[in-house]
Amino acid sequence: GQGATPIAMQKAQQVSQGLDMLTAKVENAARKLEAMTNSKQAIAKKIDAAQSWLADPHGGPDGEENIRGILTEAKKIADLCEDPKERDDILRSINEIGALTAKLSDLRRQGKGDTPEARALAKQIATTLQNLQTKTNRAVANSRPVKAAVNLEGKIEQAQRWIDNPTVDGRGV
Repeated sequence: GQGATPIAMQKAQQVSQGLDMLTAKVENAARKLEAMTNSKQAIAKKIDAAQSWLADPHGGPDGEENIRGILTEAKKIADLCEDPKERDDILRSINEIGALTAKLSDLRRQGKGDTPEARALAKQIATTLQNLQTKTNRAVANSRPVKAAVNLEGKIEQAQRWIDNPTVDGRGV
């Protein structure tokens, strides 16, 4: 065979570099997915307390803190979103909930938490929070690095075939 010719050595180096790059991409995608999943779980843990606070016109400041925590985690997910439309949609919801929550908190601090305006705000925030959770869950699901793993597996098989038989054209390995 011609396994040790300069061309073969160069090809082997190219294969090695290509696999290193692909491995780095897969590892990066996995880290991103893990961070997004952690934020998704943090949102799930806080959502019930936030909804309870919204349902209680006399609720203390802890509910507002839960909502702020949800918005922080949702922002982390938005920042990691590949799809700009999805990211912008999440950011719009975050801004809307932030503004509505500030308004509701002001009303509650003034002792007006049980007014029709405050109740309508709380209901609107509750609905928007549910929608935000749906959007962040979808963003996490859409970010799964399935394609990268499939490509990595295919590239490794292709590289292995070429390594096993370097005289055959590797078709761009």
